[in-house]
Amino acid sequence: MTRSQADHGARWWRRVLSVLGAAIGLAALGWLLRGLDYDRLGAILASADPAFLLLVPLAVVVEQLVRAWKWGRLLDVLRGIDT
Repeated sequence: MTRSQADHGARWWRRVLSVLGAAIGLAALGWLLRGLDYDRLGAILASADPAFLLLVPLAVVVEQLVRAWKWGRLLDVLRGIDT
């Protein structure tokens, strides 16, 4: 088997695993949302403070950026080690 054939096989498996992971995630999401009362959810969201609803995604993004920075600082020490 040539190197290009091996690369093609590896890419194919990555693609299959990505599609399989997405399918499992969508199935799990569907299973979790199967008993949700959408009318009640709509009423709750309609009565919620819009400023608060906008702050939640912002807080999630900031939290992820802080985590990424923290991991970068932790792993930066390993950059100087020759393997």
